[in-house]
Amino acid sequence: MRLDYDKIFVGDALDDSDSPNFELATYASGPLAISRDETRLAAPAQYAVELWDLQRSIKLASLPHAERARACAFGPRDAWLATADHALHLWRLGASPTAIRDIELDSGGSDKIVRGLAVSARGIIAVSVDASVNHVDARSSILVIDPRDGRTLARLPRPGVRLGQVAFVGSRLAVADSAGRLLQLDLSDPAHPRWLETDEVDVFPPNDREELPIAALGADVAHVGPGGDVVVQTLESVQPEVGEPILLALDPSEASAPTRPPALFEKRLAGARFLFAGRFKNLGAEFREATVQELGAEIASKPDARVTHLALGDRPSAAVLKTLGSKGATFETLSEAALAQLLLPTAEEARALLRGEVKQAAERWNTWRRRYSELGGERFPVALQGIDLAGADLRAYALKVVDLTAANLAGTDLRGVDVFDVVFRNADLSGADFTGGKCYRTIFSGAKLTGARLGAMLASARFDGAELTDADLQGADLQYVDFSGADLRRARLPKSLTDVKHDGRTQWPEGVRPK
Repeated sequence: MRLDYDKIFVGDALDDSDSPNFELATYASGPLAISRDETRLAAPAQYAVELWDLQRSIKLASLPHAERARACAFGPRDAWLATADHALHLWRLGASPTAIRDIELDSGGSDKIVRGLAVSARGIIAVSVDASVNHVDARSSILVIDPRDGRTLARLPRPGVRLGQVAFVGSRLAVADSAGRLLQLDLSDPAHPRWLETDEVDVFPPNDREELPIAALGADVAHVGPGGDVVVQTLESVQPEVGEPILLALDPSEASAPTRPPALFEKRLAGARFLFAGRFKNLGAEFREATVQELGAEIASKPDARVTHLALGDRPSAAVLKTLGSKGATFETLSEAALAQLLLPTAEEARALLRGEVKQAAERWNTWRRRYSELGGERFPVALQGIDLAGADLRAYALKVVDLTAANLAGTDLRGVDVFDVVFRNADLSGADFTGGKCYRTIFSGAKLTGARLGAMLASARFDGAELTDADLQGADLQYVDFSGADLRRARLPKSLTDVKHDGRTQWPEGVRPK
């Protein structure tokens, strides 16, 4: 697996000619985590952690964070996920991830910078945390945390060096320091961990103390050594952990409660009452109030006992929390990022809108879309991967910069639609009609486009690995289009194929052989 800013490449052997399997909503802000069964990936992506299905290249969830996400790790049996920004957050992984608890981190100072995060096979959490942002001043320590109640079992400082990423090997924790040494902790008793003696390495600690990466496979640990080379070390005499896995399962009374179908649109937030406090950087008052009310909630102008949701911007008044408490309000606190995530259309709402199953569906979609576009550009991070829109008429919808990876779009009507920067990777677009549309930089990599009508502006579009048999591309603008590895047999193409990228894997119609 390889990460390139926001692009994820997955394969047994990767080279520069490979296309990414999927792309994050923004560039990664920390190391990736692969589930223990190697079917899912979690990626810190600025103010969210994205959860992906590796086999289908589908985003399963985006978990909002109030601060920049720095790390994540899967719990035992992949039953839960730990993520970190300035605090630790635990999420139960099921059909839809749900928050379990938030855990404050004790760095020993005012700053809290997470440098590394790992979960043992049993479920004990280890965090490499720093109390200083200064590159020449390291105030690092390892925190050992029990996920069941969030208690910090131990805090072990390591003066003079910056501690980086961490990895469990049995009951032992390995961590790389900024001098290029591999340090080890014995965690056979998590409440009483101890640093193990290590072979002395004659190194001159650099003035600029940076955190360094680490990776473990079995008893082998790879890290960056003193000279900057990758060193692989086999840990010896490692004891396995003792105890049953900590799965953080639901309480039996919660698990047995019947599940209700999700409420949509004006019923989704019915009965909720929102109070906004502080200065919001991105979500303006008009956006917040209009969307919240359209989803069925009320807005409180001041603290009262009926408030159910407190959305906090920067520097909210401390009196707000105090007043809500004195009035007996029971409420959920939301960061600005969490509020933005809450107010996005759900997958069920998006499906109903895009299939035209509600009144004024296209108008409602476009209004919702416009509000988000006015805040942060064209990207609209709605969960659309794998959606079934077969046969839908999408001509009236604003669809630029959405991710439709692995979607079923067979027979869809997209005539005249601008799908700039849309991701159709591995989607079924057989028989779809793009005639007269704008597909600049659109990604069709690995898509099924059998019999599709593609007489559109396709400049800089990517069809690498796509199936284009019997597709009609006559009249298409193919400047700088990438057909590497594409199957174009029996496709109808324009006479001129200049500036088209292809390779030895590209299969052309009979008699067509571009230079």
